[in-house]
Amino acid sequence: MTPIKARYPVSQVQYDAFWADGFLIVPQLIESSLVSMLHDEYDRAIAGEFGDLKWGDSAKMGQQMQKPVHPGAIPGWDKHPYRLNGQSVCEQLMGVDLVFRYGQMIRKPAHYPARVQWHQDGWYWQDDKNSVNAHKGCTCWVALSEAFPANGSVMYITGSHRLGLLEHTDQSAIFEFDNAREAKGFDPSKAVAVTMHPGDAVFHHPLTVHGSGGNETDVVREGLTSHYLGNLITVSNIEAPPSTKLFDLWFQQSLFNDTLSLRLGQIAADDEFFVSQYAPLFISSTFGWPAIMGINLPSGGPAYPVARPGGRVRIALSSDLSLQAGLFSGDPEVDPTGFNFETNGDLFAIAAAYAFHLAESQAFIDGNKRTGFVVGVLFLELNGAAFAAPRKTRRRRCFRWRTVRSTRQATRRFCERTRSCLSRQTRHKALRPTPPFAAGSRRVRPRAVPPARADRI
Repeated sequence: MTPIKARYPVSQVQYDAFWADGFLIVPQLIESSLVSMLHDEYDRAIAGEFGDLKWGDSAKMGQQMQKPVHPGAIPGWDKHPYRLNGQSVCEQLMGVDLVFRYGQMIRKPAHYPARVQWHQDGWYWQDDKNSVNAHKGCTCWVALSEAFPANGSVMYITGSHRLGLLEHTDQSAIFEFDNAREAKGFDPSKAVAVTMHPGDAVFHHPLTVHGSGGNETDVVREGLTSHYLGNLITVSNIEAPPSTKLFDLWFQQSLFNDTLSLRLGQIAADDEFFVSQYAPLFISSTFGWPAIMGINLPSGGPAYPVARPGGRVRIALSSDLSLQAGLFSGDPEVDPTGFNFETNGDLFAIAAAYAFHLAESQAFIDGNKRTGFVVGVLFLELNGAAFAAPRKTRRRRCFRWRTVRSTRQATRRFCERTRSCLSRQTRHKALRPTPPFAAGSRRVRPRAVPPARADRI
């Protein structure tokens, strides 16, 4: 591969145009020779040469495709000039350090009428607690073929990034893609369709409303998107959604001349764990609850601005050394007021976690919500809670799983409301299944399961 400069300078004129319109076209972000090589690898990915990126069946059926590409999925692409140059331009336009989080391989077949709904990328990037991540990032779209209005090139609503984060409505039943949301509250008369040649790129702000029309020509539209996002750490230690709730409420007892200390009640883990005693001197969240905890624990974990029922034990080994351990309850998301002191998870919370997060992970090309639904229902039925929701209700809930308005707790309530009535004795027996090869048990032969159909959701 012929190396080229990884830094692509942005002029003042380009910078001003980006912030005026919400998008910017950059001609020849990568050289034509690199475009040809990139297109060859794009075709190999469609043919299935790179792990789970096979598109063969969808390509044969002439479907529109939008395949996620995560870091390391295709050898050499992480350091390819299209990504490095794209990152350079995004950082100069947004004025912050960004990293490549994920990309997409885009293909719109010839004479394909379906459009992509109007949306803001930032709507999909917001986290569970607030919309701060919706403003952090930039998207780069690189053309691998000719793109023009008649073959469904990208369309932008000029200046829409100044409208803020718009409301998006569920359109999954209309559009082909999982979690399809369409923006509301913008002026469609300001739509502009871009024209691009292979190697050209267009950059847009995370709040710029965009979409695309159908392909009315013989020219297949192909391209690559790269999404560059900022820091996952929140801006400050005092950042929180507006609300009034109970935070800390606990009882502490010291024994044996303060050698042993016990604390029970509503506790925030960052009161005593993972936080430096000097952290309160600074507002930056770098000195607060560690990002690895906030990102990987459910709803960020039991830390400011939410606490959960729990306990802490501390043993003082000397005046300078002590050992402490804590145990905290569940997902803070289940307690919006601070007065829910439930400490036991239940069958429906586990089923909801299976269903919601399988749908949210987008692990498959298609059928993510259906897979999550089937696994959640199967878990309930294996544990004796027959699922009895009407088909229409199941379908509506299934399509809402990957939205900000549909949380794990909402999915749990749905599962619990729509179960069949079971006696406590039956449920308890179901929760303690007999080991498959224990005395008196019989081995169940696996049965062939018919393929799932969308109309059976």
